[in-house]
Order: sequence, then structure tokens, then C-alpha cells
Amino acid sequence: MEDAAAQLARLAGATSSTPRVGVCVTGEARSFALRGVRASLQELLAQFEEPALRMILARRGSATCSGNVYSGSHKMCFMAQHSFFAMGEGELQAEFPTARITLVNVSNCATAPASATACCRATPWNATRQPGAFLQYFAVARCVGELLDGEAAAGRRPLTHVIRTRPDVVYLDPPAVARAVVGASRALLQRKGEDPLHHGRGTDIFMAAPAADARRFFSAVPERMAEHCTNGSVRMAHSTQPEGLFEGHRSANPFVLTSLPVVVINVVGQPSGCISQKNQSGCQELAGRLAHPPNAQPAAAADSAERIASRWAADRLGRASHDDQLHKHGWGDVVSLACGRGGVKVDHVHDPCLNGQAPG
Repeated sequence: MEDAAAQLARLAGATSSTPRVGVCVTGEARSFALRGVRASLQELLAQFEEPALRMILARRGSATCSGNVYSGSHKMCFMAQHSFFAMGEGELQAEFPTARITLVNVSNCATAPASATACCRATPWNATRQPGAFLQYFAVARCVGELLDGEAAAGRRPLTHVIRTRPDVVYLDPPAVARAVVGASRALLQRKGEDPLHHGRGTDIFMAAPAADARRFFSAVPERMAEHCTNGSVRMAHSTQPEGLFEGHRSANPFVLTSLPVVVINVVGQPSGCISQKNQSGCQELAGRLAHPPNAQPAAAADSAERIASRWAADRLGRASHDDQLHKHGWGDVVSLACGRGGVKVDHVHDPCLNGQAPG
């Protein structure tokens, strides 16, 4: 018969072998103002036992608009630049009580600790030109490092896997995402699309790695950018497709391209990542329902990000990422929503949010 000490040892061994996942949420908050988007993250976290959570979020977007959805449309870019996540840190902490949260007004080279890096010191960046790709991946590496260090310092059960996700993502099938993560023996990178054109390309919207490899995997891209910045070249630091840089380290830092049921919700509250799903029409319907659940409360007047998303959630706008997706709507509507009461304050005189005029 098993004695008490042996039973405790067996139970302890079983507990220690249970996968434990850490989650880093980094990026510009934009759609995180939507209750459904935050609820989707909570549902993913609920799939894991004792998950660790670290958030590094920017209330306002950078001025780069380098992503395809935003660079292809002046109006979408303007919305992305000026949407402002107004939720209080205490309110966000109440929704995610175990999280360690950092909220900054804007992600740029004036904000520590990025301000001390080679890529931020390399050239006099300004409000309209920032090394957006570097800032994005620097935040990812910082988050993962702080998550791992914090868990170790607290003496908690070691993490087995680390996820990096964004605050504008919804999870179409959280159990399937969780199974893929805890079953991964190598890093995972979301596949950009199922069609032949995109099948071999990755996207940064969702990444995961075994904890033993996480620090190396997530720091590879910003370290490569920093090397170039140190040598006087900043081109890589504001790449429009920085996720492609993972390929350069694939032999030493291997990963698997995979199609997971995760989708981005863009600044107007619509799914923009269904290209990565086999059933794109079903993806549109489900992702829209997750982002805007039927019982959601009305948009907060003080939160321009939620106001923007709620206003155009049911409007199909345009389908091609390089079209001006708000072509049916006048600049007056765009400026009013992005710059209305409770929106972001600006400090440069030619900004439409200050003078009420549409950009030239």
C-alpha cells in the first residue's frame, strides 16, 4: 500500500509534468477596447493551468502605418494612428487580475527602455517616422524576457511554453490553439495564408515556443535589427514585413509554419486575417461575432478605439487591403470618430485632430 509520503511525491511529480504556459500580449491596443476581443483572450487563458500573463500595450498607434492594411489606405492609417485605448489600468487589471501590465501612451523611440537602443539612437526619429518594426519586436523580446525572469524570481512552477499574441486577436477555437501550443516541440509561427501565394510565409499575429527556446527565438529578430542599426543601417528597423526576418535564422532557430484558428480584428472592428483560414466566409462570421458579442454594452464615449470599431463593425467597407477601405465615408466622418470627445490629444499644429481638417 502506498504511504502518504510516496503519494505526495507522486502527486507532486504529476503536477510538475503538467504543461504550464506563459502568455505575452504586446502591441497597439486598438481593438482591445472591444469587450469581445478581451473576452476571447480570457477564453484562451482559461484553457491553461496556472497561466502566466504579461502585457505591454500602447494606447495609441505609431505613426508608421507600415502594415499592408493601413499603408494601403490613408483613412485606415489615420484611424490607426489616432484611435486611443482609454481603458484605465485598474479596470484592465480587474479583468486580468494575475497579469503584469505596462501601458504606455504611444510606442516610439522616446519611450524607455527602447529609447536607449541602437535603433532608436541611430537617427533623429520624429512623430511621423519611427522604426516601427524594431519597436514591435523589441517589445516582444522584452515581454518574453520579463515573463520568464519574473516567473523564475517568484519561484513558481516553470513554464513549459510561451505564447506571444497581440491585443487585436480573437481565437476562433481556443481549445485547438491550446492543444497546438502545449504539443509543440519547436517554435510555431502563424501561416499568413492557405493559398499558394502566402502558404510559405509567416505572420507575427500569433507565435509560440517551448520555454527553453523562447528567449532565443523571440529575440532573434530585434537582435538582427540592432546589429544593422549599430552598423549604420536602419532600413531593417522599419521593414514592412519584419516577420520574414525569422527565415534568416531558421537553421539556427527552427520553427514550424502552421495555420491556427486565430484572426486579427482591425481598427474598424472587422476581421482582417481570415486569409489564414480555409473557410474564409465562416471565419468572417465567427470572428465578427466574437469581437462584437450580442450582449456587449454600447461603445464608451470616451474611448475612440471602441467608438471607431463599433461604428463600422457591420460595414464591409472594402475587401482588398490596398484599396482605400473607407472610400465610401467622407473625411469628416473619419476625423469625427478618431478625434472626437475623449480621443487622443495631439501636439503638432498640422494634425487634423487639432484643427478639424482632413489631411491633404
